[in-house]
Amino acid sequence: MNRKELIQGSVANIFAQNVNNKLGLVDGKGKPKKVADRILYVVAEVTAGTTIVNAFDTIERKAVGITNFDKNMLAQGRNAVITEVKLEYGTLLTANYGGTFENTAPFVNFNEAAPAYILNTKLKFTDDEKPLLEFPIKEIHNPNTTRTNDEGYRVLGDLRMIESERELVLALESPKVVSDLDPLKRHFIMLTLRVGESVKR
Repeated sequence: MNRKELIQGSVANIFAQNVNNKLGLVDGKGKPKKVADRILYVVAEVTAGTTIVNAFDTIERKAVGITNFDKNMLAQGRNAVITEVKLEYGTLLTANYGGTFENTAPFVNFNEAAPAYILNTKLKFTDDEKPLLEFPIKEIHNPNTTRTNDEGYRVLGDLRMIESERELVLALESPKVVSDLDPLKRHFIMLTLRVGESVKR
């Protein structure tokens, strides 16, 4: 992690702590909550010619391998500041994994380079009041990391706040063309966010 990322991470933690204090967020002992480095993630399945209105609609609950959001939000008392973002891509053979999304997504190894159709898809991550992230996927997808996992992340130019109990939307707008997705496979993406999150002491 370079100097810019370290500074931004520190600023994110300070910003999140100020939000905690402003909102009066406290733990069970009445003490202000502290801020810790955390990872938030959500998985979605992509199909050719489909525009995903909200990937959270297919998620019934928080589940390992699917998402660590509280379904489609952060629960009461959880606030987070996004500092870095990455998107990973992986596939499964439909013949071997034809089950439901929740039963198949945890088997995906997100280590593949996304095809052009996915790279040129627009990703929008918003809450019920404001946009948080909006990028062509190629801006946040880097499968060619050589040294550390840090290389896969895109550092944001500013800090984005995910406030508790606000409904989140992860939307994908695919190109209106014939896709280059392999029809014999199922295609998945994972959006991962590095954040400073309020936690219990």
